Amino acid sequence: MASTILAQILKSNKEWVPAMLSLAINKFLSKKQTEGKTILKLLWAKQADTCGWERDELERAWLLHADAFISIQKYDQSEEILRKCLKQNKCCAKAEELMGLIKEKEQSYIDASNSYEKAFKLTNQRNPIMGYRLAFNYLKAKRFVDAINICKLILQINPAFPKLQSEILNKAIQALKS
Repeated sequence: MASTILAQILKSNKEWVPAMLSLAINKFLSKKQTEGKTILKLLWAKQADTCGWERDELERAWLLHADAFISIQKYDQSEEILRKCLKQNKCCAKAEELMGLIKEKEQSYIDASNSYEKAFKLTNQRNPIMGYRLAFNYLKAKRFVDAINICKLILQINPAFPKLQSEILNKAIQALKS
């Protein structure tokens, strides 16, 4: 039903970004990933010279496209999309978070922590999950004091954050002692 309505809208305005993004999401939810990726590829080619709210929708499409590439381990393509997204919007925390995820999967913990640090700052250091990822990558990059500081900050926000104490904080403290 939704696909039909969106297809009708797109007949009258073939390049309307919100409808194209909605159709792509609908395809993904309908387990038609190939069709969804095709639509996202069309949106990837679009420039960000559209008006404000349409630009936001284009950014969402790029982030979805990058996430789709990450899920199939095509990190180079995903990084290219994320760089374009960050060029348009330097304050896009989700793009920095996804960049950190790529670097983490590549086991480049220093680069991952740099991206997560930017993303965490962009969320005013209030996102405990992002803080957890940052502290984890600090731990892996052997930046134990930074990992401990982030853990303390997260525990102030969410004292019951699962596994933070055992998986990061205690390990970072132990590493400093040895």
